[in-house]
Amino acid sequence: YNTWNNIVYKESKDKTFTVKFNKNINSNDISKNLYLLDVDNFEKIHVTINVKGKTAYITADKLSPGKKYILVVSDQIKDNRNKDLKQGLKTFIQVVE
Repeated sequence: YNTWNNIVYKESKDKTFTVKFNKNINSNDISKNLYLLDVDNFEKIHVTINVKGKTAYITADKLSPGKKYILVVSDQIKDNRNKDLKQGLKTFIQVVE
């Protein structure tokens, strides 16, 4: 996986991350292939994912200040023609107070 720039943001009630693709994506099985991990234990964090055309909106429940997370975009995500992404990506997220 390639790594995006790290993201640091202030604590909030919830947080929505936006991932833009260059093609319309297939929303089937998206939750298996687009997810947020806790860096400390690599457990998946509960998120809600909404897909609109080329954009996926990932809303996380309240994230804890001082903690770090990884947003993973798997290369198993398919476009609307059922072709896999060329490459997966990840970015590190840190929550500050």
